[in-house]
Amino acid sequence: MPELIGVIGVESLKFHTVDWISQMSDDKLLLRIHDDEFQYRRVTSLVPSLETHLKPRSICGSMAGDGIFTYRDGIAAAQVVAFSDSISASCKLATINNDSRGLSAAIFVCESLGMILIIFLLLEMLGRINKVVTIVAKLMFWIPSIVTWIDIGISIGGWVSVTQAEHSLAPTPWSRASIALLAFIYLYLVGIFILFWLHKAEYFAEERWALAGVAFCVPLLAIRVAYSLIFVITGNIAFNAMKGNPTLYLIMTMLPEFFIIAACTYIIATRISPLVKTRKKVQQTTEEEESRQRLSIGS
Repeated sequence: MPELIGVIGVESLKFHTVDWISQMSDDKLLLRIHDDEFQYRRVTSLVPSLETHLKPRSICGSMAGDGIFTYRDGIAAAQVVAFSDSISASCKLATINNDSRGLSAAIFVCESLGMILIIFLLLEMLGRINKVVTIVAKLMFWIPSIVTWIDIGISIGGWVSVTQAEHSLAPTPWSRASIALLAFIYLYLVGIFILFWLHKAEYFAEERWALAGVAFCVPLLAIRVAYSLIFVITGNIAFNAMKGNPTLYLIMTMLPEFFIIAACTYIIATRISPLVKTRKKVQQTTEEEESRQRLSIGS
């Protein structure tokens, strides 16, 4: 948690611009001054004087935003254009004029769902390989689906808990459980990927492209998962998707997601044929091989 400095008055802060203010409880406020977060014990004179002396850019939990388009909002706008976690980004843009707890909770839930969709995209690419060259049982692809439904339920419970919490930015037991399940699904994906990688010599060219795509995306997804894990484990507000450090969010969330989506789109659109065509090609190759073997035996 941020450092507890103690009781202060307005005079000691009037020369600073507060980036945002969040009420943690009846007697505490969480303030961000430039890039530092501090926790203060509230004094009666502080609250009515905030607008006059501290010029706060936003007050978390209020029903009205400040109307200012910030660096973080620019990242959200880029996410919408790039189709990278568009729903979460749209909610973030909505906070410009309506900085409510409901939107904060929606951003948290959508960020988790965005990671789930990426994991399933990569699993689907591995599943396509498995339909051409069987490596694992189909049951192996059902397990993450079951865990995901559990995680979605936890995310919904987390949304309810965040909207009712005193401090909507802090991690909750619900959010910790949700991210823990996401980390489990990610590690499961890595394990499945390793199994497929060990059999790469058996694949045709298109399946090798699919495997290469997953190989490119797995490390990027690790960065994305690490961003959420750091926040729920440490509570460091810099790693909060809503009010954290925008540059950290750009490097560890927006860019990894963008490159993952771009790489998968390129491979699916240009390097992989529809599965029906691939199966016909495999069948034709098998028949040609059998014909050559019969000719060699006959000769």
